[in-house]
Amino acid sequence: MGVTLLSRFRLYPDNATGALAILSVVWIAGIQWSLAMSNTAKLTMSSTATLTSGTFDAGKGVSLHYDISGNCEARRWLLLLHGFGASTEDWADVREQLGEHACVVALDLKGHGQSSRPRDGDYSLDTQAELLLRFIVKYCPGDTVLVAHSYGGAVALLALVKAEAKGQTLPITALVLVDVPAYPQPV
Repeated sequence: MGVTLLSRFRLYPDNATGALAILSVVWIAGIQWSLAMSNTAKLTMSSTATLTSGTFDAGKGVSLHYDISGNCEARRWLLLLHGFGASTEDWADVREQLGEHACVVALDLKGHGQSSRPRDGDYSLDTQAELLLRFIVKYCPGDTVLVAHSYGGAVALLALVKAEAKGQTLPITALVLVDVPAYPQPV
């Protein structure tokens, strides 16, 4: 059944967008999603597929830009993280397709895209992971799938490892890593 479904989708030459097309196939194939979210969504947007932008004040002069689009009444949420030197715009080619099945939130990491570029010089994986955790806790509802590409994947992986080490419960139900440099790091 999976091969038949894959033939209905165009797989893009770029690994990140190809993985997102596969993720869409997974939804259509019937992965069970909890529908118990009712009024728990922290980010809100009308059910239309227009793009809405916002800014998260992370403190200490750091503000993170995010875009929300898609079907935000679907009770399926995707949080997209870009790679090094990239931005939320890297997801523009697949945002509409994914938005048919989910509410899509794309986040610019510190120093990238439209997020602030403080002169503190602290753009480490550790700092990016802490900022991501703050964003997730404040804005992400339950049943959020975190999709991360390249450097964003390393940030996402470290954030989840740090949360687990702290005993922190996050609303992330799945993690999709695409072309991620993952290697052992002290936490």
